[in-house]
Amino acid sequence: MDAAKIEELEAKIATLTAKLTLYETIPSVRSSYNAPPMQNLAAVPSQDSSLDGLSMLNASSQGSQPVSLPNGINIPPADSFDMTAFQLDPTSLSNSLLPATPSLSAMIAGTVSATAAPDLDFMEKFERVRRGGSAFHSPSPSDFTQLIDMSWPVRFPQPELLHHLVDTFFACVPHAKRVLHRPTFMNQLLKHPNSADFPAHVVLHAICATASLYSPLVTDSNERDMCNIGPDTLFNSAIATRRWNIKDPSDLRAPRPHTYANVNGKTKSMEQNGFGSKHADWCMDGWLEPARTGKRIVQLLQSQLIITWYFHSVGRTVDLWVSLGGCIRMITPLGLSAMDPWGPLSRQPYHTLVLTPEAPMPEQMEIFRNLFWLTYTNERVLTAGTVWPLVMQDDDISQLFPVRAKDFPGASIPIEIRQRLTTSKSLSTHPPEITDSFTLYIKACIHLGKVKTFNGRFKLKYESAGNVGDPRETTEFQMLDSAIQRFKISIPKNLCEFISIDGKVDPTLHMALLLPNVATILLHDPHANIESPDCTSAERILTAARAILDDVYKLAATSFDLLLLDHACSLGWSICATTLMRFLRVKILAGDQAETSRLCAEIQVARFMLGNLGERTICGLRQIMILEKLYAQDIEPLMTQGSNTLPLVATSHAPLI
Repeated sequence: MDAAKIEELEAKIATLTAKLTLYETIPSVRSSYNAPPMQNLAAVPSQDSSLDGLSMLNASSQGSQPVSLPNGINIPPADSFDMTAFQLDPTSLSNSLLPATPSLSAMIAGTVSATAAPDLDFMEKFERVRRGGSAFHSPSPSDFTQLIDMSWPVRFPQPELLHHLVDTFFACVPHAKRVLHRPTFMNQLLKHPNSADFPAHVVLHAICATASLYSPLVTDSNERDMCNIGPDTLFNSAIATRRWNIKDPSDLRAPRPHTYANVNGKTKSMEQNGFGSKHADWCMDGWLEPARTGKRIVQLLQSQLIITWYFHSVGRTVDLWVSLGGCIRMITPLGLSAMDPWGPLSRQPYHTLVLTPEAPMPEQMEIFRNLFWLTYTNERVLTAGTVWPLVMQDDDISQLFPVRAKDFPGASIPIEIRQRLTTSKSLSTHPPEITDSFTLYIKACIHLGKVKTFNGRFKLKYESAGNVGDPRETTEFQMLDSAIQRFKISIPKNLCEFISIDGKVDPTLHMALLLPNVATILLHDPHANIESPDCTSAERILTAARAILDDVYKLAATSFDLLLLDHACSLGWSICATTLMRFLRVKILAGDQAETSRLCAEIQVARFMLGNLGERTICGLRQIMILEKLYAQDIEPLMTQGSNTLPLVATSHAPLI
């Protein structure tokens, strides 16, 4: 049995154990309505005393007089506090301050609001029917059975919903198992909420926010008005603005005649008071205090990395930039970019120069490597549409590439055969025993970063020295172009297709095959003369755009849910479509009807896929808004002139403009 299967079984066992433990640790109310004695929780140190119910009770019971709360609950004086003294009035329990915990089956049967108390009447009826009874008979005392542990943090969802969101996170987010070791994390989730081994609150808030994008059990009540997408657009449209020579970038931020709700049919909400947004805000708010004290700094990095994916998906681009910057800044003191003995020169031992443990376990060390490379790839991918310089530079990196997912934690892989960024021919040789889709994804991001750095530094490096000329004639450009082509050719045959024979889609491999073509377009785009049939750069970007489109065709032929892809693929699809629009404009002016029809159909496929992704994510919506704007501005006027009239191929996705 391989390691991946063992890990999957361990995760399932941990999940079932967690649910069983919850039922055992959350006591039922006895028929006499007297709560059973609870553990003395005050002796357990709290991660965040402001967030658990026990501290609320302590704050409410100061003084020598008893405190009476609504719903028949009496709290004795603090000096005689006894947890067994609670008396619950069954006639008022439906309005209690301690809401009942619905079963997971009940939550699946009817969507439970994540921001409000559950509908007890519905839950009672559903449970009675499930047990074979009538939904309309009078309630019995046994129907009101569950209480939330008073130590459970009040900002967390109820335990069963939290476990569901954690399962959803691992099942749906492409790189979730690279950030957290699932069996270990599920075991930590079994601990008491105030235990030092319980996951950091910020990690759970980040998971709740990200998983809310995928879970059918979480709905939000409000809609976000997308009429003005604001300056955040600059994070996504720099390449489009530069390509089309738009004089006034504010044109891309003009008020829109439609809203996000009109596009997605009110399926999800990104409003500030929504479930996901609240947990994202709590993650960011709870991050600073432990960061100042240096507590759980690795878990803080994990939380920032997870919340980065959420911010990107929901279009909170400024928050995305802040959280990504936080990840990069934590990488340095943790020493994750370097590896002993390739660390800096110092007479002190390497482990004394960084904040990571001196002798981490093998699974910890691999998690550290994963965290570094995910931060590295995030910076390359999420800033590819801008002209801003990169913070993490390749010359400072000596960390090993991660092991294959099925080999985790990698203790059996000899370090001598593993590759680093500086290993000779590491970007064009892929030993099968250490290569999987994630390895190729990292190498594709390295090429993307090199292109971005070349474009950003060329004028400073060459023109300031008086070496003005065609950048394509420089040795650096030619070596970079050749390296990208060698990488494409060198991809192992078993990893050339991101859709397996049995129809399974690998989102990470999809990105690994997409990004080299994006890098080619970004490298040649500033120099492409579309009007010239002899321009090599024009030929390269058209070939790369159609290579991206080939993968889009394959994806469109499946029933795969686009929400399960890495949402950064929307940038690659958008760049593909805008590149094809450059050629479409030239072919329209030349009167080439055959090529015009072909390009229109190709653009429409990319537009259709972006539209589908835009129905579920704001990052996809933004990309198609930019695409529609450019099409309306530069193509539609030409399509309606005389014999050049040729509308877009009709699809089920209605035009956004």
